[in-house]
Amino acid sequence: MTAIKLSEKQVFVLKVTLGTILALNAGDYLALRTDMGFDRTFRLDLIYWFFPLFCFVVMQWILSSEYLHKGWVVAGIIGCATVTPVVAIGYYYVFSDSIYPSYYLIFYFLMGVFATAPQGILLRNKDGLLWVLANGVGWVLVTLYFNTRIHLLHPIPSLPILQTFIYHTYYLPLGILVGLSLYNIKVKSSRLESNEMTENKQQE
Repeated sequence: MTAIKLSEKQVFVLKVTLGTILALNAGDYLALRTDMGFDRTFRLDLIYWFFPLFCFVVMQWILSSEYLHKGWVVAGIIGCATVTPVVAIGYYYVFSDSIYPSYYLIFYFLMGVFATAPQGILLRNKDGLLWVLANGVGWVLVTLYFNTRIHLLHPIPSLPILQTFIYHTYYLPLGILVGLSLYNIKVKSSRLESNEMTENKQQE
């Protein structure tokens, strides 16, 4: 049998995708295990949002620090800290009684956009815009993917394995989009370094 060889891009995206799933699930776990003395509703709607987003930022730095701006983590934390209270208030007071799924899609899109806006500013121009959009669209796809398990698979009791798979991998779409975006940043960074090295050699 011929072994399947993955390209550098595929390996990178796979790492980021798996890292995204692990980081956000780890953040969910930390949030649920954190007791700050608040009532449960406030904790779930405020602290719950910060931990996953924070772990998500840390994952990006661990896997791609060589190609990212030195202020990436700081910008990510600023985005998390800024968007978390807004998200918590919006989720609890605006969307808690909503019956319109489209509201949730808009909600998660804006969350992804504003949470990564400071990082987008560091990237500047088209790269920054693509990064912000990738995160916004990624969170929308996460919502749709998760709802597939709830609305489409629930009536089919013969597919518990697929239900479980979707439940534990519902950050998969976000991971793929973020992986592609980070790979694009990596490629451009490598090209820039290569051009600088060529210019330095020519000057010598």
